[in-house]
Amino acid sequence: MSLIIEDGKGRSNKLAVNADNQAVILADIQVIGAAVSERDAETYVWTSAYSATNGDEVMYIKNTSSTKRLFIDVVRNGSVLNTLFEVFNATGTSTQAGTTSTGQNLNLRSGNTPESSSMGNAAVTQVTLGNRLGSIRVPALSQGAMDFGDELILNQNDSIAISITSTAATIINSTVRGYFKL
Repeated sequence: MSLIIEDGKGRSNKLAVNADNQAVILADIQVIGAAVSERDAETYVWTSAYSATNGDEVMYIKNTSSTKRLFIDVVRNGSVLNTLFEVFNATGTSTQAGTTSTGQNLNLRSGNTPESSSMGNAAVTQVTLGNRLGSIRVPALSQGAMDFGDELILNQNDSIAISITSTAATIINSTVRGYFKL
């Protein structure tokens, strides 16, 4: 079936146009994270908040899905003191140690849980930091965001860690938002 464009109201396979012979099209557009949350209930947020020490790895996330990639949209960080937050590719084969911090589904009616291994809310140890993927210096008593725009992709067994540099122990909070997609 072909599409015919002509003046008029548009019926069957004919597209309606305005007086200037332009098609007027209405579309329902969603950002990908919202669409994945609504359709697949696979959009999650991981959080970590505690009194951290200079040099701590404050959060660790590993994609454990054998079929889906994890797209990281944004990493938000805040601190009581002026603090440098850095996101690294976490490498190595050792088992990370720390407090489990399960990601929460942003589609509140879903019972889905993320196919990930994640730690936070206390220092994460035995993490080998690879390449720095992003950094932000957050002034005292404020927050800042690293917007990856869904371009930070964790394939199966890929992982990231968030590390801090501060002049002293400080209360921090970090939030990572992302979604799983084939």
